[in-house]
Parts: sequence; structure tokens; C-alpha cells
Amino acid sequence: MATTVLATHEDATRVLIEQTRTCISASWAVAWATPNKVFDAAMARMEVFKHLIVGTHGSQTHPNCLRALAKHPGKAFIRRNSAELFHPKLYIFEHANCFSVVIGSHNLTRGAFEVNEEVSLLTDFDKTDPSVNKLLDWMKEASKDMLCVIYSPAWLAEYVRLYELARQKRKEIDELRRDTSSQAETDRRENLPINLTWEEWYTRVSSERSPSHDIKRRLDMLDYIGDLFRDYSCYAAMPQEDRMRVSGLASKEMADKDEIDWGYFGNMKTAQLRPDFKTLVLEKPAELSTALDIIPLTGPVNEDHWNRYWAEVRRIDDNRGSLSRGLASRLATVRRPDVFVSLNGASTHELAKLLGVPASSLDGPTYWKRVIQEVQRTQWFVAEEPRDPQQARAWRARAALLDSLVYKT
Repeated sequence: MATTVLATHEDATRVLIEQTRTCISASWAVAWATPNKVFDAAMARMEVFKHLIVGTHGSQTHPNCLRALAKHPGKAFIRRNSAELFHPKLYIFEHANCFSVVIGSHNLTRGAFEVNEEVSLLTDFDKTDPSVNKLLDWMKEASKDMLCVIYSPAWLAEYVRLYELARQKRKEIDELRRDTSSQAETDRRENLPINLTWEEWYTRVSSERSPSHDIKRRLDMLDYIGDLFRDYSCYAAMPQEDRMRVSGLASKEMADKDEIDWGYFGNMKTAQLRPDFKTLVLEKPAELSTALDIIPLTGPVNEDHWNRYWAEVRRIDDNRGSLSRGLASRLATVRRPDVFVSLNGASTHELAKLLGVPASSLDGPTYWKRVIQEVQRTQWFVAEEPRDPQQARAWRARAALLDSLVYKT
């Protein structure tokens, strides 16, 4: 029983392609697939395949691979995403006098064959070896209809949506990990005043008690605006009074009628004195609407979203001074209170102290890396959603509620 170690990208790629080219039948099972030379070799010889089973857990298999597999019903099988992770890396090749089996860490991905550190074993088995029969029987079980997707364009469309969400989230996580480059930096972040536990954070934000300021009133305001964004197709489609509420321009009479303080998360009293801003809100909301649409209403929000949104805000402003970082961050905050915190003249100094950075370093271009990324590393931000209904409501607006700790009149 000859065995060969496949520990380099070149060896693994060469062996898998050669085995695919020369075998009389093949059966593979992998957790994920992305476009690469080995996948192409398999597609070129699908006539010899008995099973080619690919998993979809975590939406990591590339949609183009699924499209290619769908062209070979009865040979290619797409595993359903289930509670149990489908995680094999098994390649079986039948030849005239033996079976060759590759098993190890190589998924059917470009990363496995070109980028990652991987190792697998190529082993030749006698045709009568019961071990191979067990592996082939396992393949038959793993490809049963009840375990596999019934492919359709509708299924693929939904998968593509989830694939993009998962891809972006993996990118964000990788960027955060790369950014934490040393133990000293990790220790520094852990000791920052902002790095509270969930219990500490919730105690502090919920202890705000005054006739006009408390957590319930803040959450009532955010819920009201959240409903507006869900009820209307965009900001521009909202009635004028609702645009005033979202933008912090609501009058005292409106606030009294609504029993909501619309000045939370950045009081726009100064902005109200700027005729260009009032014109944008009251008469020409399409431009602000275009900017806000850049920030997704649901799903992940990333640095690119913020950068494009900020660039659009600056374009609209055209150096008139009407759209400041305070207004831009306030609008982002009320749209996605789970992601953004308002950055304005009354909050920047205290927020900078919590983050351990100079207040002068916090501005629109640095906002994502200096504020949002640091917030997203904290214990309270990454905590799981609490079961307690009141705490869960606060958790869904946890970034925005940081304002209650840093806003100083």
C-alpha cells in the first residue's frame, strides 16, 4: 500500500489533475468548492464521476461552481446546509489495478491548491481492500436525495445573496484580525475604557435618568425612525414631517405631539440655521436619499459602505458647510443604530477618551477605523443578543446608545 505526502501546492494540484485525467471512475466529497485548476479538471471529465459531492455550509462554495455542478444531475450533488457541518476532503480514483485515495485537508478550492498551508495523503489500495468499499458506501449515503439540494434558479438566487453576505463578513473579520498585530496592541485595546462587559455597558447606558433623557425614550425614537425606513421605499419618499424627524429638524410642537425628543443622537439646532441643509431636507431630499441608500437597511455594513456614503455626503455638500460629520453620522446612526454612533461636537471629546485617541483624530475619513472598528472589538458589542426583552431591545441599538455615555451638553 504505497503512500505519498502532498504538502505543496504544486504536488497536490499535479496529483489531483493527473489522477482525474487517468482514472476510469471517480468519487469526490468536499466541504467547499471555488474555481481552480482541479475543479476545471473534474468538470472536463464528468463522464467518469459516480459522485461529486460539494457542501454549502456557511455559503462558502462559489456560485459559479454550483452552476457548473447543476449541469450534471445524477453525478454532482450539492449538500444542504444543515446543523451538522459537511466537512470531508475525500478524493477516490479507480484505476484498472487499484484505487487511489487522496484524503487530508485539501478542499476543492483555490485557497487549498494555491494559497493555504495544506497537507494530504495519496494512498493506493488493492481493488479488494475493504477500506475502499467502506469509503464508496459512505459516498452513496452522503449523496442521498434527502441530504441534497433540489437545484433551481430560485434556490441559486437566494444562495448568491447569502454568499455575498458571508463573503463580506469574512472579509471584515479577516481585516479585524490582521489589524490586531501584536500582544501589546491586544492588551491596549482590552484595557480601554470602552471595552466593558455587556453587563457593565447595559448598567451604564440604562442608568441615564432625567425628565428628558432615559434609555426608553432613546429607543422609542430609534424604533419610530426604524419604522419609517421600513415603511417607505427611501428617505425621499417619506412625508416632509417625517424627514424632519429623521434629520433632527422636528419642531418643539412635533416633539410634544409625538412625545419623543427628536434631538437625541446629535442635536441639529446649529444645522437648522443653515438654509442649504433645510432645503435638502424639506424641498430636495433626493440627494440625501441617494446617500442614505448606500447604507444597507439590513445585513452587514462595512467600511466601503461608510466611505461611499461619506464621499456622497461631501459631494452633496460641495464645500458649503451644510453637511458636517455630525449630521452625516447622525443620519447613519438612526438608520443603523446597531452599527453607528453619532460623532458631533458634544460627543467627540468623551468618545475619544473612551477610545484612547486624540479627539482631533476623529473625523469622517477616519470614522470607520478609529471609531466603528474599535467599537466592534469591544466585549459588549460582540456579546450575544440577550434573552431579556428590554436588554435585547438595547442590544439591537447598542452602537447608537453609546451616545448616552459620551454626549455632553
